[in-house]
Amino acid sequence: MPKIDLKKIAIIILFVIIVGLLGYLLYIVFLKPAAPPTNVNIPPEVITPGLPTAPGGVPTIPGEVIPPTGLPGAPGVIGIPTTSTVPTAGPRIQTSAQGGLVLPKTIVAQNAQNPTLSANGTDLNYYDKDTGYFYRITPDGTQELLSDKAFRNVDAVTWSKNSQQAVLEYPDGSNIVYNFQTKEQTTLPAQWKDFDFSTDSSQLVFKDMKVDPENRWLAIADANGQNKQLIEQLGDKDADVYPAWSPDNKVAALYREGYDLARSKVYFVGFHGENFKSALVEGRDLRFKYSPQGAKLLYSVYTPADDYKPNLWITNAQGDLIDSARTRLELNTWADKCTFGDSITLYCAVPKEIAKYAGLNSSLNDNIADNIYKIDISTMQKTLIAEPLFGSAINELIVSADQKYLYYTDKKTGAVKKIDL
Repeated sequence: MPKIDLKKIAIIILFVIIVGLLGYLLYIVFLKPAAPPTNVNIPPEVITPGLPTAPGGVPTIPGEVIPPTGLPGAPGVIGIPTTSTVPTAGPRIQTSAQGGLVLPKTIVAQNAQNPTLSANGTDLNYYDKDTGYFYRITPDGTQELLSDKAFRNVDAVTWSKNSQQAVLEYPDGSNIVYNFQTKEQTTLPAQWKDFDFSTDSSQLVFKDMKVDPENRWLAIADANGQNKQLIEQLGDKDADVYPAWSPDNKVAALYREGYDLARSKVYFVGFHGENFKSALVEGRDLRFKYSPQGAKLLYSVYTPADDYKPNLWITNAQGDLIDSARTRLELNTWADKCTFGDSITLYCAVPKEIAKYAGLNSSLNDNIADNIYKIDISTMQKTLIAEPLFGSAINELIVSADQKYLYYTDKKTGAVKKIDL
């Protein structure tokens, strides 16, 4: 029988005991959880609706630093910054034209063309080229058909002053007049173009463009095409003649003639060969609108001196006062982006930036959003009244008769939007 080595066994047992003691010490120091404090009453958690409150019942915002009592940075207060740590609020978005950012209401989502104020002075009439129908829409977005008849592929629409008739021009050159009240339709000669209605909506002024330039005339006729009268021979100058029936029933059209390299002369063409005064215009690409009674003419032109950017001007436009009190409004935009609210109040969509050469090619500004200005033409005071949120280039501006609403169309989408004034 082999002899047992008691010495080796004793050494092994001693090693096991030492390892066990070291493991216990490591557990005590690093792994054993701390014992909870004794003799402490812990109340149940109370969940209070709303934001958490600071001592004294002051509401707090998550992440907000609430300083102790006393002025920030006072002696004895350690670690308190001398400036507020609460972030500054962004610009306030308004619901009406108060001079800053405004959220417009979309009343037509897209594809509204040739809008005009309805006869009631509040609603809008417009043409939807996708459907071919004409609609009336109220300020709250209620929509109804103006006619149950569809007019496909209309290229241009000229509304009568009472918004109850319209000349519809088609790409093939054919023209019709449609009366939305009586539902009557009249075909006009294909060589007639560039129409405008009389102030009482009973007549039309237009260009009669026969093949022979010697037989081309500025003319007028009844709204149904009857009783045509020739006014002035156009010859080869038709591109510089702008049919526009003046509100005072004195002028049938404007005629622009080059004066020098930068300026033009504008002649007021009467119905009976009157010799009205002319106006000297500082630039080219004449676009214009009469004030409601015809006393003023708003127009835009561009000049090389202004990097070919359009500029707004206003001048007197009646009788012996024609071309007097001519004033530059110092706004870079086009007259057809403006509308009169009354005889002295003008609203204009003005690009936030204006591209160089935009007067030569207005599409250069198609991606630049517009702000909206109000101009008092009696004092020439200009006021920024609205910066539409998610802005876009504006095509037309239309103001309601009571100046409570301002409508505009998005140039790219054809959406109609409304801002409360």
